[in-house]
Amino acid sequence: MSTVTLPDDVIEQVLLRSVVKLVLRFKCVCKSWCSYISDSHFAKFHFDFGTAPTHRLLRLNYENYTAISLDTEAPFFDDARKLVYKIPGLSNPSHYRRKVHILGSCRGFILLQTNFSRNSILFMIWNPTTGLRKQISYDNSLRYSLGLVLCGVVYASSEDDYVVVAVIVLQQRIVINCFSLRTNSWSVYEDALPDNYLLSYTYFGCMSVLLNEVVHWLVISGNGNRYAIVAFDIKDKKISYIPLSHDLVVQIKRFAFPFLFPLRVFDGCLSVSFQSHDKIEIWSMKEYKVQSSWTKTFVLSTRPGVFYPIFSTQNGHVLGWNRDEQIARYDEKGELLQVRRYEHHHHNYFLADCIVYTETFLPFPTNPESNQVKMENSITPNLH
Repeated sequence: MSTVTLPDDVIEQVLLRSVVKLVLRFKCVCKSWCSYISDSHFAKFHFDFGTAPTHRLLRLNYENYTAISLDTEAPFFDDARKLVYKIPGLSNPSHYRRKVHILGSCRGFILLQTNFSRNSILFMIWNPTTGLRKQISYDNSLRYSLGLVLCGVVYASSEDDYVVVAVIVLQQRIVINCFSLRTNSWSVYEDALPDNYLLSYTYFGCMSVLLNEVVHWLVISGNGNRYAIVAFDIKDKKISYIPLSHDLVVQIKRFAFPFLFPLRVFDGCLSVSFQSHDKIEIWSMKEYKVQSSWTKTFVLSTRPGVFYPIFSTQNGHVLGWNRDEQIARYDEKGELLQVRRYEHHHHNYFLADCIVYTETFLPFPTNPESNQVKMENSITPNLH
């Protein structure tokens, strides 16, 4: 019986047309396939040019420090596509209660705050699909005098590097701390602080949003009268400010107690959502940094309670969670289509700790001076 060997170009096309979950299983086919799939160049090629990416909605569970992961395009009752991950690196989960938070995502990696103290913040970059992770320590001794730390993660394509960003305020200047996974080191940059913008508006903390290699946060001025998006561009290492439209701010201020949510990306646009009484409005900036392009894109009818919109699907639906620990799907007209409870614990979720990530098997960048990135390495910047 003869053995049939597929040409390399055919194997490549098979792998590129397969979703991440299948590609990882194909590593078991033979040694040559395993070697090919494990190559970092193929992982990047698959991410850039492979089949349509799978987006997953991940949410933390404070009861046992697991994370539930759902395919954003799958029907709610397709349990075969639901995944549950144990959050790695937490040897004593009770010690971390309410200290683990999601700060952002980038190319399949999720940035977590895994511990917080007066002197330091412990970050972890984690790929739930592959289990790859790395811990990073940030000197937090300045935080209480400054009042705010804005954190996020971004991919710098020109250096093929992932960068953790921590923005702090020091009197009349901004200090931007960037940790490079490629060099395992922190760099510090400074920028001007106009009009005391950087004061956080929400007890959720400021979850970051990544769009076109720029990290964004939604903030409010100290007197509560001005809203803005703070943006950090990894290319020029500069901070910029994107104001909300006048009409949007007027709508927010109409209500005595509007429930304003962290910034999100809907249909490729930066979006702001808020709830008052029985409806949610979602406004999107159709043209980047064009204040007049802010447009009301969704009005969702909700029953009393809080619904937290997170993601817009390929067919124009909006997904999110509510305070009853249910995931809900609304159509483009704002009508409720589906709702389902996935867990049965009470008050074990924090509404902001939900994020959408892309399934990938990308590696961390390799330090030029080393053939392997050290895992669980804790690195602290010298900011003094």
